[in-house]
Amino acid sequence: MELALQKDSFTQLSLSLTDGLNSLQTFVVDDNQYQLTTTVDLSSQYISFGEKIFTDINAIIAIRKELAISSEKALSIADEASALMLDLSYLEGHERNLEPLIGMGNNVDNKLTSILGFIQELARAEERGHIQQTIDDMQYNTTSRT
Repeated sequence: MELALQKDSFTQLSLSLTDGLNSLQTFVVDDNQYQLTTTVDLSSQYISFGEKIFTDINAIIAIRKELAISSEKALSIADEASALMLDLSYLEGHERNLEPLIGMGNNVDNKLTSILGFIQELARAEERGHIQQTIDDMQYNTTSRT
């Protein structure tokens, strides 16, 4: 809400600035028209960049909301999958493939637990270097190693 108020204030001030610069046309002598035109152009660029900042901030806010939703879904799914892998350890029987299956389930569960931490870390990360380091750590820790 505060951002919307700031945007409205910026828009009102920008319009006032533009109106003021345009009204100068009638008061500036021909010899100074070039300087006025340059000033008006630079002011217009400033206003355009200011508007772009507000657009970019809104895009960042939307992306963060989407990231939070996606992270929550991924965490939920990984948590459920982890619980299912843990359930394998409670299987009983003497089948030849049961022990390897339980072992693979434990391995998957360990990786899911690790991924859960990385997803949470990525959701909190804001700096490019931190994000890249977290991704690199996740790739290193989740590659198949025995």
